[in-house]
Amino acid sequence: MRRMLELTGELTLLMVGIGGLFGFVTMPIWLAAAIAFAGSILIGLRLLSFAFVEASHTRPSRVAEPQPLRLGIVDYGKALVAWLLGFRRTYAVEPGLYFTGDSYDVNQPLLVTANYHLSVFLVARRARRSNARLLVIDTNGINVWCAAGKGRFGNDEILKQLRRYPRKLLTEEQKPRLILPKFGMSGVDLQALRDEGIKPVVGPLYASDLPAYLEARPYRNRAKDRVRFDLQSRAYVCLPGLLQVAALSAMMAVAVWVLFLPWATPLQVGIIAISVVVAAAYALLFPIIPGRRFAVKGLVLGALFSGVLLASALTGRMSMTSLWFAVPFTVAAGILIGLEFTGNSAVSNYSKVKREMVAFLPVSLVLFVESERCAGCGICAMVGPHRVIEISDRHASLAAEDRCIECGACQLNCREGAVTVTKGTGCMVAIAREVWFRRRPGAGTCGEESPVEVGCGCG
Repeated sequence: MRRMLELTGELTLLMVGIGGLFGFVTMPIWLAAAIAFAGSILIGLRLLSFAFVEASHTRPSRVAEPQPLRLGIVDYGKALVAWLLGFRRTYAVEPGLYFTGDSYDVNQPLLVTANYHLSVFLVARRARRSNARLLVIDTNGINVWCAAGKGRFGNDEILKQLRRYPRKLLTEEQKPRLILPKFGMSGVDLQALRDEGIKPVVGPLYASDLPAYLEARPYRNRAKDRVRFDLQSRAYVCLPGLLQVAALSAMMAVAVWVLFLPWATPLQVGIIAISVVVAAAYALLFPIIPGRRFAVKGLVLGALFSGVLLASALTGRMSMTSLWFAVPFTVAAGILIGLEFTGNSAVSNYSKVKREMVAFLPVSLVLFVESERCAGCGICAMVGPHRVIEISDRHASLAAEDRCIECGACQLNCREGAVTVTKGTGCMVAIAREVWFRRRPGAGTCGEESPVEVGCGCG
């Protein structure tokens, strides 16, 4: 159903653009061409996704020996499709042991990643100069971050793949050393891996940091790594988000046009333009927009753009009648885009986003550290992607509670039970499904398994 709705939106976007090019819809030629181009790109990507939908599901692992990992033109095309479709499940790599160099070398670093094609692609590109080995685990074609939240990137799948291969293929030492992605720590119990005779190392958050990391031996835990949601990161998620917003706003424009057919109201293509501009501004200007909540930032941005529209109306560039529709729509679009952005970033917090969406839910303390239980081992500070917890005088304390995204990595790895966190994903879609369809706290989060298909739509 979700795919069909998205396809409907993309078809609508394409038809609106074509209508503008042939004069059936009143709009500038450049805008019609841009809308038609975006629609055609989305339709092409969607058809490719449909064509490979079977390949997105994991196939049974067969060959129990390391395989070479070579990236060709097709892999670059698949990576582009996965990126433009918003990092959703599209293509998968068969789980198993791979090597990126000319030959397999048991002494080279062993990196663990998900079998989501884009994850394998990014890691392999960065690690190939080091002739690194990749242990690709079965996450059902979902990326590391989302799979860890869903419980699919974890100890069971790691051990399952390791047991397929004889020990001599994994290490010449007494215990194999695994370099784990820090984004996957919400699903990995480090001590449990050590109990299984494995030396886990918490690696970098980003694939771009891998080349420098792999050159510096011995490999150490990246305890100080923090999520950096800088301009480059925001631009990386901006274009996929714009394509989604364009398709949805096209559906809305057509719906408004149909609703007002009795009054002969023309198609409001401004809905598409306003939505795309607000979405682009929100992503690129995110840190400097006033407000500490996603929805508040969207409200502020919507109000600013409404001021621009008001100025346009006062100078005669748009009618006052159009202004009465444009201003409330722009404000509403800003709020909705702000909440939608929660699923495109690694800085959203489950409870805070939920409070933004569901005002009637009680405010509760979701994260605290019991200092009397803390042994000061520092594991909680190491595994968290935002370095929310710091160790001082052999005790953990909350140093930056506002940065906490409630991924649950600290609680999972604390052996003393000193950390408690309400684990969940700060994604608007996941929380909406939890509230509207399950009506039970936590049921719609990525970390909750249930017979009903709920979650954020990534798998």
